[in-house]
Amino acid sequence: SKYGLEKDKQYILHISSEQPRKNVEGIIKAFYRLKKQSGRKDLVLLKAGEPQYAHDRRSIMSLIASLDLEKDVRFLGRVPTEDLARLYCIAKMFVFPSFYEGFGLPPLEAMACGAPAIVSDTTSLPEVVGDAGLLIDPQSLASLYQAMAYLADNEKIRIAMKEKSLTRAQQFSWEEAACKTLAVYDKVLAMPSWY
Repeated sequence: SKYGLEKDKQYILHISSEQPRKNVEGIIKAFYRLKKQSGRKDLVLLKAGEPQYAHDRRSIMSLIASLDLEKDVRFLGRVPTEDLARLYCIAKMFVFPSFYEGFGLPPLEAMACGAPAIVSDTTSLPEVVGDAGLLIDPQSLASLYQAMAYLADNEKIRIAMKEKSLTRAQQFSWEEAACKTLAVYDKVLAMPSWY
């Protein structure tokens, strides 16, 4: 109720700034095609996160208006961590088709909550998601649309992806990251001084 979400809606979730590299325009265009092709009125795109730059938000809002999606795309702004976990849990799917990422923490968070994830097949994202999510070409709107349509209509696939996601997410932890970082430091410190 805090975000005005209805129980009879199916939510597609995206979390990021609105920098062009995040491909928010691609998500909106693929979502538009999904709505048009499926005729489903229950699908709603939720976008959490701040725009970072005002001109990015203006560009996104202009696109939404041109596609007549004002009632179907909701901007939640910055969401507290406890609310974010709840959003991941209610999401029918999580989409993250960035053109490039350093690591990609939101897909990992989504998988830890069991949200089926659609991510780019570029940079670090395939390494994070593994075979637990759907990998798409972020340059291809058709690829993103097809993955979204596939998950929208396949509950059995979503359930299977949820289980794989939960298992995959357990492979990552801050403790594990700290241990691997320490191992790199130890290796560097053990190198001869002339190296």
